Amino acid sequence: MNVHTKTNPAGEIRDQVSPATTLKTSLRAAQERPKPKGKLGRARGVFTLTITKKGSSAVLAWRLTFSGLTGKAFAAHIHSGARGKAGPVIVPICAPCKSGARGSATVDASVLTVLEAGRGYVNVHTAKNPAGEIRGQLGAAALSIS
Repeated sequence: MNVHTKTNPAGEIRDQVSPATTLKTSLRAAQERPKPKGKLGRARGVFTLTITKKGSSAVLAWRLTFSGLTGKAFAAHIHSGARGKAGPVIVPICAPCKSGARGSATVDASVLTVLEAGRGYVNVHTAKNPAGEIRGQLGAAALSIS
């Protein structure tokens, strides 16, 4: 974008337009695979992710809150995986984790492709459930300018 004025007809203010979107998901034990162990009726969380695309990469900024877990959260990640399927870690969020954790990371095109297709999920790991205790699927990230 370039803003032109009488004083600066060639352009006074200029910046690049970057597509961005925000995704939000609720984390619950019922979404986790494999099924977690323990009394999980109160286990829940919320993950908010802002994605700003910059060429073939993107900057991710997030906030994670959770409560009611069976113990301390020793890690949380964004994984690649369809709903109901476990998959590999693609972005570490925190380790160890406290509710209210915030962070950011620059990711490459492979991670961006997963997020744009809605094939990513977030989960929180505890000692009782090292594969994950609560999980939330991320919707597809719309990152095109029309």
